[in-house]
Amino acid sequence: MGKLYRAATAAAAVFIAAFATGCGREKPAAVENAAAESQAVKNLRLIASRGFAEAQRDLGVKLLEGDGVARNAAEAMEWFKKAAGQGDAAAACRLGAMLFSGDGIEADESAAVEWFRKAAAHGETEAFVGLAAAYEKGLGVGRDAKEAAKWYARAAAKGSHIAQTNLGYAFLTGNGVRKDAKEAARLFALAAAQGDRIAQTHLGDCFRDGAGVKRDAGEAARLYRLAAAQGDARAKAALEKLDAGSAKGRPQ
Repeated sequence: MGKLYRAATAAAAVFIAAFATGCGREKPAAVENAAAESQAVKNLRLIASRGFAEAQRDLGVKLLEGDGVARNAAEAMEWFKKAAGQGDAAAACRLGAMLFSGDGIEADESAAVEWFRKAAAHGETEAFVGLAAAYEKGLGVGRDAKEAAKWYARAAAKGSHIAQTNLGYAFLTGNGVRKDAKEAARLFALAAAQGDRIAQTHLGDCFRDGAGVKRDAGEAARLYRLAAAQGDARAKAALEKLDAGSAKGRPQ
């Protein structure tokens, strides 16, 4: 069925990108008027220095992304710590991601897990994903497939397509949960509906093979096309193989 959409194998890409839905926001495009943005950063720095947690977190984001200020991951980390120290869960989640991936700083997986735990205690969805990935790969904690599935389930219930995809694969393979192809297909469908190309490919496999759903080559092809349009190489290969098989079965 292909490889699992593993957060831990590309930690920065998964966690930082995922923060647009909870622990942060998408990286902005380069700003032409740097001077104006620099003044905005100065204003934000002034507010942050007065102890406002949200401003401290926002300043950390700008420093981490180089938005209107020279990128400085170490300083970003300090502002995230200040905000997290005041109970800002999104800042704690950012810290976990930075330490997990070593994004501009020295990676510390054990410390990352602790920050994810703090954020998770406040219900941060991406912190659930971070903890799940840590347990799945044994990074900063002992490897524990059941614990990983538990955290993926919590994130999946809150709509995380990453968690839905990974939990679906766990059900498909019986990794940390009972093997259940029907539940796997259901989770893949939830993530696929959000445009997750990995989920689209896995769900295509389910329809192609009749795993948890009724076999339907047409639906499999549709899903493979959606994923292939997003650059998924495995979906493209699966679609070509499916089309080749259909062509052989057609009368000349």
